[in-house]
Amino acid sequence: MKEGTSSVPTSTVREFIRTITAQAKAATNGHEQSGLLQLSRLHPTSEDLVPSRFTLDDVEHMIRAAVDDSEAGHNVYIEGRTVRRDLRGNARGKLTDTAAVFALVVDSDADKQMGWIPSPTTRPSMTVETSPGNHQYWLFLREAISPELAQKLGERIRRAVNSDHDTGNPVQPYRVAGTTNYPSPKKIQRGRVIVPTRLVEFDPEILWTPEDIEQAFPLSDSPRDDGGGKGEQADETDVPADTMKAIRNGVADGRDRSHVFWNVVVALKRLGFTPNGIVDLLERYPDGIAKKYEGRLRQEVERAYNKIRGGSQPEQTQAAHIEPEISAKELEAMTFPPIKWVVPNVICEGLTLFASKPKLGKSWLLLHAAIAVATGGFTLGEIHCKEGDVLYCALEDGLRRLRSRMEKLKLSYPERLTFRYQLPKLSMGGVDVLREWITRHPDARLIIIDILAMVRESRKSEQTTYDADYQTVVDLRNLAIEFGIAIVVVHHLRKADSEDAFDTVSGTLGLIGAPDTILIIKRDLSGKCVLHGRGRDLIEIEKAISFDRDACLWRIEGDAEPIRRSAERTQIIDAITEAGQPIGPSDIATATGMKSGNVRRLLGKLVKDGVIERAEKYGRYRPKSDDLPYTGPQVDVPDQGEDPLDEHGRPKSA
Repeated sequence: MKEGTSSVPTSTVREFIRTITAQAKAATNGHEQSGLLQLSRLHPTSEDLVPSRFTLDDVEHMIRAAVDDSEAGHNVYIEGRTVRRDLRGNARGKLTDTAAVFALVVDSDADKQMGWIPSPTTRPSMTVETSPGNHQYWLFLREAISPELAQKLGERIRRAVNSDHDTGNPVQPYRVAGTTNYPSPKKIQRGRVIVPTRLVEFDPEILWTPEDIEQAFPLSDSPRDDGGGKGEQADETDVPADTMKAIRNGVADGRDRSHVFWNVVVALKRLGFTPNGIVDLLERYPDGIAKKYEGRLRQEVERAYNKIRGGSQPEQTQAAHIEPEISAKELEAMTFPPIKWVVPNVICEGLTLFASKPKLGKSWLLLHAAIAVATGGFTLGEIHCKEGDVLYCALEDGLRRLRSRMEKLKLSYPERLTFRYQLPKLSMGGVDVLREWITRHPDARLIIIDILAMVRESRKSEQTTYDADYQTVVDLRNLAIEFGIAIVVVHHLRKADSEDAFDTVSGTLGLIGAPDTILIIKRDLSGKCVLHGRGRDLIEIEKAISFDRDACLWRIEGDAEPIRRSAERTQIIDAITEAGQPIGPSDIATATGMKSGNVRRLLGKLVKDGVIERAEKYGRYRPKSDDLPYTGPQVDVPDQGEDPLDEHGRPKSA
């Protein structure tokens, strides 16, 4: 294939593969078995990777295979290891089939906020951009290491950078730079597009040793291995009989498998098992408690393991452990995790009160957001959500209506989305029900309660209305803060309007004082819907949003003020033009349905911008003659004869 005739940049593929093969040869130099490099192709409509194996000297054939596969519509990958020479078949081989590991990779996904975000904390050997904002950072080893050591170092890197299971995994395939990234149909539905991969940089001087990796990726909470802990050794000797029974046999019908799985991980961690040891033990009994998590067992174990801090409850936020009294200097020295966004720049951890007039579509907005979080998808148009578990309490809906809404959205039924259509009053066990669900779902990110009226208790005789409103939601706020998740409570607006959208929430100031964030959907004077947001961690927003009634989807169109201003300006210009004669602010307000104050303010701006002009008659306006046609009455001016002044304003000579 001649250079330049392909849509795939062959020069980039060539540079990348030459770099990989050179590093693999250098790292395995002196090893008895250097092994084979493994390329894999994956069609975006398939889930089966097809591997091809090459010797370290067969560079040109590797380049040709990568380019041809990419041009044929396949995603192309390579691994940071070599595999044994006698490996046969279409399987890529397990960890035990590894000959040597010459590189570890940090898989950094900006759209998931996982990995080295926003940039590496130390310089990698090579950087590949797999899609805009997403990178794979290669750490080339000075000398190849065993797969067992690579697995331990990979786990260390993964935990240190808060990344998913792809990072540091010695058997994970990574994209070949220069080939095309073809998204799967599911990703296309979330808004992903076909993009080329790029080789950003390569520094041959940056090589790593295991000691370098341990220094660069420190662990603040290493796996516990005291009291005779088993660490990486999946020894069943000290595991309690009831725990082993659950591991071997799973759970009986009707029991919550997720809850039992969580308790199994808790028990094993207390015994000193690391995630690798837990996975090893559970994989011995594939028909037991691990059966539900086939294909993603390691991911689920790590998710639960990292939530546990020596107890059976998920880790509480650091804020929950701060002493009630602290000096300014102590505060200065403290570090806090970044705000956890559930729907970025709209919904974050803490309690959110979400209100609108009835039947405006807020339940559709939240249901779609719930699906986006449960699948790691997109909502409100282009907002990407990090994947996690969601509980949607649809307390005004029965199962039939829930099913109808899901069918209307034409989306998948996510495994990580749970519905409840009944919930006790918050003060009568409702909060306890929510707490119990969170403890069973270590990766809980979002709870939605639709609607507040169904779970709030009547005001007690000794309470003021303010106290009753505040107490209604304060327990939910404390629950959200304790577990670092988002809880959204749906509410209504009162009938009376107000200039400030947040003054229209039904109830006293106690109801809007307790939540961390207030979100409101309200129509403006032009009839357009605006999403108003205000909160402790949320920069105040006013976003114009639109609702597609056929698809039942909301979309953010942009900042409300410019869109509103543009619409109102157009209405005023149309009213002046259609009047056919100079017209005053009161008549314009009547014609447009706008408030007189807004009309007068915009009239001044339109005059300043040269779009309209003031007429001779005071307080009236007309289109500017050189921009818009003036269709008003024409005035006949009598002929005054020849002008006695010349073009300079001086009397003409006789």
